[in-house]
Amino acid sequence: MFWPIGYGEQFKGVLDCITNIVHSYTKAMQRRQKGIVEKVILENKDRLKELINDDVLYEKLFEDTDLLKRLINPGIRIR
Repeated sequence: MFWPIGYGEQFKGVLDCITNIVHSYTKAMQRRQKGIVEKVILENKDRLKELINDDVLYEKLFEDTDLLKRLINPGIRIR
């Protein structure tokens, strides 16, 4: 199960709710170039803050994570 971080022009990536890994996406600077994907564990808060580069989205990620922990069946989660 994946949870988005931002949307539209503010889309920063997705959180894998099972493994607690964030897949951060950075858009390509020019056409025909590929964007950059970086996988970061949720506990690496310094790197996530740097990649998300938006205090509101960063805080929302952890608010959403707390909510998701309560909603997802504990038997499904790995961590």
